[in-house]
Amino acid sequence: MNLVIADCIKSQTAAFRNEGQEVYNRMEKAMQARQPFTLSFAGLDTCSTQFLNASIGKLYRTFEEADINAHMTITGIDSQDTILPEMISRTIDKALRPEHYAELMEQTLAYA
Repeated sequence: MNLVIADCIKSQTAAFRNEGQEVYNRMEKAMQARQPFTLSFAGLDTCSTQFLNASIGKLYRTFEEADINAHMTITGIDSQDTILPEMISRTIDKALRPEHYAELMEQTLAYA
């Protein structure tokens, strides 16, 4: 299955939580069916952290990392784009290690 985010949300801007939830719902179905799928960022001009948390982040909080890595392939990211891959990596890391980020947030707020 090829899941093109821009087609799924009918926009070139993936910014909102509800859009991320829509993409998550489609990925969840593929994961439950143990069906390999490609998640394509082709055609997107903008992608927010909020969108990534509601889609990819939720996927990594719901399913085992090894299963996701075995079934999902990410494509459609411009080779010159260094920001989006870092955002995706950070989203996955936060989903897999929420306690680490909660501790960092507590430390940050303690200094505020």
